[in-house]
Amino acid sequence: MSGEPNSGNKIPIENMNIKIKSAGVYCLIGDDYSRVYATLKKQFGEGEEQLFTERTPGHEYLQWELPGDGWKPLSESDPLMSQEVRRELRRRQEAVSLRFGNNQEMAERVLSVPDDSFIYYKPDDSGRLLIRLTAWGYRYPERINSQGMVGRPCPQTEVEHVSLHIVYNGKSVPGQAFHINGFSRIADTEGRYDIGDLPVGYQFDIDIDDHHQHITVLPGQGQITVDITRYTLVEIEVYLDEQPCAAAAVGLQYAGLQRDLTTGGSGKVTTQLPLDPENGLCTVTVEGETRQQPLFGEMNRFVFRLVSPEPEPLPEPLPEPELPDEKPEEQPEEKTDEQPVVEEQLPDEKPEEQPGNHSEEEEQTEEEPEETAEEEPEEEPRPEPPAISSAQLWLLLLGTALLTGATYWFCYKLLFA
Repeated sequence: MSGEPNSGNKIPIENMNIKIKSAGVYCLIGDDYSRVYATLKKQFGEGEEQLFTERTPGHEYLQWELPGDGWKPLSESDPLMSQEVRRELRRRQEAVSLRFGNNQEMAERVLSVPDDSFIYYKPDDSGRLLIRLTAWGYRYPERINSQGMVGRPCPQTEVEHVSLHIVYNGKSVPGQAFHINGFSRIADTEGRYDIGDLPVGYQFDIDIDDHHQHITVLPGQGQITVDITRYTLVEIEVYLDEQPCAAAAVGLQYAGLQRDLTTGGSGKVTTQLPLDPENGLCTVTVEGETRQQPLFGEMNRFVFRLVSPEPEPLPEPLPEPELPDEKPEEQPEEKTDEQPVVEEQLPDEKPEEQPGNHSEEEEQTEEEPEETAEEEPEEEPRPEPPAISSAQLWLLLLGTALLTGATYWFCYKLLFA
């Protein structure tokens, strides 16, 4: 590695130089190599999408300079990173091929490398995967009529296809960003991310915000769920007249959940809830009183201080009603047009009573009028007759005249007939 020291107090960053002997590889691009690199650099710039490094010719060797340090060859990567780098490399290669349009033959030449030891990768400060190709546009020369290499066969390793499913409170989290072994990745619209085939027993780490999960690949268990649900405890305290209220009914609503709880002997009840990612309000109701607040952290408290209602005052006793004097009901007299005939009796003329000639019934009958006379109420004044209208008066006079005339005519006929 070589590098130039920086001025000031900055720590110098050394670049990595990758060398290969000129006689050991064959260039697929020819004399246009430098011009092609200039075009690719202009197209992709110096950002993370840049795949190609600049070639520096040397004496009997070629070299490519990688910016900074920390680069690692794909040939030395672990199984998981090999899957990730190859997936990202395919995406970058497709973007390069689109720039060449119909000249896909040139695209294949540019993207060729002798082997995986010339493909380098590393994460940037945010965990994004950087990939650079060295010895691009080169390949090993083909050996003709040469003796083949003899080696021992590699043992077959048991692998398991691994995919992740990120959920929160049982629901998929689409587009969730996460880190896998330090590299940043993003789940698809269903909260899933396909890693690929990994050896059984391989271990890797998943980090999502403050959630950390260490995973070991097991046979038949390639579908791995990453549950990032965060929970909080909700404690509800109920006091009645400053004393703990036991067996109080508590209603709770939060993020679509509804729970009916009951306080214990200490007047408290505790429940665990998944935190709402949208920071919705938690509503708690006790005996008609309601409290609302968002939930944060590991513990949240709701306190209710109830007061017993004042007893209603007793009604005052009603006074005893005064009983009216008992009087016989007055019977209304029937009014008739005929006046009753009253026989006048002289006070002196009384029938002589002979002793022994009347019975007890007659005595009671004689006594009853006296009681009736005493109990008879005074007669009510009779209402005055209604006034006669003038028309009625004229009719009366006309009828009287006609009757008088008819009477005179009848008498005349009797006398002078």
